[in-house]
Amino acid sequence: MEYKDKILAPGKSMDDAFVAILVCDTPIDALSEFGDFGDQAIALFRAAGMTDTLFRKYDVISKMEYPTAEELQRCQGLYLTGSRSDAFANSPWIDRLREFVRMCLQEYQFPITASCFGHQLVATALGLAVGRSPRGWEMGLTQVQINSAINLRPLISNSGKNNFTVMEMHQDEVLTNPANLPPGYVNVGSSAACGCQGLYKKHRVLTFQGHPEFTTACGEVLVESRRRAGQVDAALYNDAKSRNASLSNDGVEIGRCMVELFHGRL
Repeated sequence: MEYKDKILAPGKSMDDAFVAILVCDTPIDALSEFGDFGDQAIALFRAAGMTDTLFRKYDVISKMEYPTAEELQRCQGLYLTGSRSDAFANSPWIDRLREFVRMCLQEYQFPITASCFGHQLVATALGLAVGRSPRGWEMGLTQVQINSAINLRPLISNSGKNNFTVMEMHQDEVLTNPANLPPGYVNVGSSAACGCQGLYKKHRVLTFQGHPEFTTACGEVLVESRRRAGQVDAALYNDAKSRNASLSNDGVEIGRCMVELFHGRL
């Protein structure tokens, strides 16, 4: 099967190892200047050091495109993007995506990374509960306390503090108690509004509830759109605007964590 959305790094051929980007949403008009979620992920990974890597985008929602078995033999890593859909829904494309991720976890050894919806989808593939957060929306630049059980601190520019700042934009979350994750998995960290901010398994999985691929400018557009749509109240909107203006975005540093996983160093 041939896919239209393939991005070749200079000097690379389609027979080289690559990172598969599973694009889990259709383009959003308000974010057209930033590209689709796959474009933003690739921009993040390039900024995080993967300048010579081959990336392949797969449209898993509109076209239900997936890497072939032959391609998966050369896959260096997998990334699942965010989405406006619910990871716990039972629609045909989400069911197929969940089964694909479950198969990859069971039959292949390449690392899997993800953000927001992708993080939640991986959680459902692991049998974890995902649903609406009882605290409602979490949005804007948000500080996340890193779980002391994992060593992300050397990879994130946070002046030695045990936290990072990431753009959040979600009302769903992993509801399973982080103490009850499958063997080998640990919770990345927690925020004031969300107890499970990611999943980590050594050399295999690193997901984030936030959007490291979202620049602050991109997040600002989404904060404004949520307010115009009446999805958030004035208090949350003003708080998010204040945090976006005062906090530094650690997105690229978080991307470096994913790159470390792709290279087998995390």
